[in-house]
Amino acid sequence: MAVRVQWPSVVALKAQIWRLLDLSGLTKSVRESRNFTRAGFVFLNGNQVLGLKETVSIGNTFTLELRFPNKRVKSMDITLVNRPFVRRTIRQVGAPELKFKG
Repeated sequence: MAVRVQWPSVVALKAQIWRLLDLSGLTKSVRESRNFTRAGFVFLNGNQVLGLKETVSIGNTFTLELRFPNKRVKSMDITLVNRPFVRRTIRQVGAPELKFKG
């Protein structure tokens, strides 16, 4: 079963893999995610991620792995979803708090 990871944008179509590492919990921080990606430890569906600009499409399911030089592997099946759209009502400036019918 894949873990659902929520991307923080409502309108995004693609997501950077190095930011996804932190959101999924595979790494402890954004800095650690960037360093692991630059070092070549990150694999997406068995293929090595070569740079910070590589992206995945939102709505897909894939396998994200961290392969360390000491042969340790952290792997996770991820389903990437957008943040749900929430319509917020904004009170107009100068509008009365209550409307009276007269």
